[in-house]
Amino acid sequence: MVSYYKKGIMLFFMINILIILSSSVIATEDISINDQPYSLETTDGEIIYDYQHGQIMATGGVIFTSPDLLLECNQLLLFPETGLIEASGDVTLTSEYSVLTGTYLQYNYISKAGLIRNAASEIEQVYFKSQEIKLITEQNYQLELVDAAFTKCIHAQPHYQVKAKNIQIYPDDRIVAQNVEFYWRRVKLLTLPVYVMKYSESEDGGLDNTIPLPNIGYNTEDGLYLDYNYAYEYKGLAGEASFSIEQHGDRKVSIAQNYRINPAFSLLNNYRYQKEIEEDGKLEEEHYINAGIEYGRTNFTYYNGLEYNFLNRDKKLSSLFKYQHEHVDLSAGIKYNLDTAQREEALKLNYLLTARYHLSLEQDYLNERPVRALYRINYRGDLVNWELIQQEGSETEYLPYLMIRPQQIALQGISLNSRLGLGRVSNAGVTAAKIKSDFTLKKDIEISPAFNLGFTGGLINHQYFTPQRSYYRVYQGGLSTAYQTAITPSILAKIGLSYQVKKEAGTPLIAVDRAKELGQSLKPEFGVSFLLPEEGSSLEVKLSGLYYFESGEWDQTEIMLTRNYDCYSYSLDYNPLEQAFGFRISFR
Repeated sequence: MVSYYKKGIMLFFMINILIILSSSVIATEDISINDQPYSLETTDGEIIYDYQHGQIMATGGVIFTSPDLLLECNQLLLFPETGLIEASGDVTLTSEYSVLTGTYLQYNYISKAGLIRNAASEIEQVYFKSQEIKLITEQNYQLELVDAAFTKCIHAQPHYQVKAKNIQIYPDDRIVAQNVEFYWRRVKLLTLPVYVMKYSESEDGGLDNTIPLPNIGYNTEDGLYLDYNYAYEYKGLAGEASFSIEQHGDRKVSIAQNYRINPAFSLLNNYRYQKEIEEDGKLEEEHYINAGIEYGRTNFTYYNGLEYNFLNRDKKLSSLFKYQHEHVDLSAGIKYNLDTAQREEALKLNYLLTARYHLSLEQDYLNERPVRALYRINYRGDLVNWELIQQEGSETEYLPYLMIRPQQIALQGISLNSRLGLGRVSNAGVTAAKIKSDFTLKKDIEISPAFNLGFTGGLINHQYFTPQRSYYRVYQGGLSTAYQTAITPSILAKIGLSYQVKKEAGTPLIAVDRAKELGQSLKPEFGVSFLLPEEGSSLEVKLSGLYYFESGEWDQTEIMLTRNYDCYSYSLDYNPLEQAFGFRISFR
């Protein structure tokens, strides 16, 4: 009897233990997590909720989604109360700014901080590898890479790479690499304390200066030339130096620095030298240095500085005030010449009245006397944009002038652009009321996948309201053909021919209205590309020229041989007419 009693007690305890265990580990199909700020699923595994330890375990094709990221991995451990995630296997973390891959992730989706090990990422077509990538929220940068390397080369053994002890990524602004070493294959060519890549302001976006080497080349006319841009940043000091130097031609040197004393005050200095020879032989040159202090807050900045001009020995004190707030952008500046006591003032105001209306004015003064004025009203509509402009004191004056630009019209494959301007215009001492109408059309026809035709046409009409009712018209048109074919799977041939004509009628009353490059021209092009086994590599041969019917002469004839790699290229070109040749190296 006693043994049966003992067995019953043991059976009772075993049943309770099984109940406790079954309530501690339950498949999450029975637990709703829809009220959490995330979703969790697997493609070929399971999700288990551990009540005892307050954690969720998932295996096999795990997909974790929160409002600002997507995480994919093989195994995941989630602590919902703290927001901590540990993921392993093939880890991919996708956010607004980047896609990170690695073998292990530790991340808090509440604080949005963490790290990923043995990591790789592609940002704006630049490939990064790192022992560890940290996701930062306390700083104004969001990614920090430790013992990293980056390159634009797509190969596992890249042609070149840049190694850095530390890289900080500021999304949509800049990437700062410290203790930088540049390697070509396995040979170290260059060492820099810091290197900064900035996001491009162009419409295409991307990163500028992704390699700390200059573009270099040579041609018979200019000799050796060098084009280089270097940006740096270190402990509050930020700067950028750019050089564009031709052995026998133009010179451009610019160095700008900003040293931030504290969040409000900065020391600024800028050096600039530029010498350019225009097509008409006129020399354009500037050479100056300035330095000053800037005070800045959220909506406004104030600058005081001194400028010295090396060409005329002038010394100028300058002050500049800027204010920005919602719809208003205001700046006012003054320069005082210490040698001549001459004072220059400038005022600019932009005001966004509504999403469609934009008002702006610019006013320049010399010793309190107005010397230039510009007033604008812009309207951006669904069907038409227009601008009313009043400009005085410039080479070309508008007194006033209305410009109307309808949106592009596409009809039966023909794109039509038009503009209309009317008002009073003054140039080179002549003033007249006029109407300018401008129409251009374009039509592309695909005869076959390998053969295309293109048509262009246009008319520019200047109607002057003078007693003689004079006019000036420019007619232009063009026809282009392009044919490409694969001679073999690795040899491609391209043939192109374009004809352009531009004629004028009447006499331009306003000198600036006269068209340039009148006449008829023919431009033939022929090229052959040899695709090489290495991905992204090819050898190209291109012949081109430009023939003018009026003079019966060829111009811009060129034979070019280019060796392309996925991340850089070099080329040789030869001009048979001038018996000139050139060489250049370009990095992508």
